[in-house]
Amino acid sequence: KLRGLSLEISRKDLPDLEGEEFYLNDLIEFNIYDRSRNNYGVVINILQFPANNVLVVLYNEKEQLIPIIDDVVLDIKHNEKEIIINPLEGLFNS
Repeated sequence: KLRGLSLEISRKDLPDLEGEEFYLNDLIEFNIYDRSRNNYGVVINILQFPANNVLVVLYNEKEQLIPIIDDVVLDIKHNEKEIIINPLEGLFNS
């Protein structure tokens, strides 16, 4: 009976986080940079898949997908709203 419906929960009703924990939706609007401070756009959405989660990034007026894996996402700086990546070859289609 619930197939196809959406479930929404108010932020205030989510469990409290500890230490370095965060909710994936907190990453929306974070800027993406590599270690040389080259800008790779801004996070506009997060997709969740069984293998790994994926950042949807608006870059050069196109949506690009960045897997949230250790080889690609090097650091998440919450105070600066930045994600530092290793832009592997072929990751960004120009």
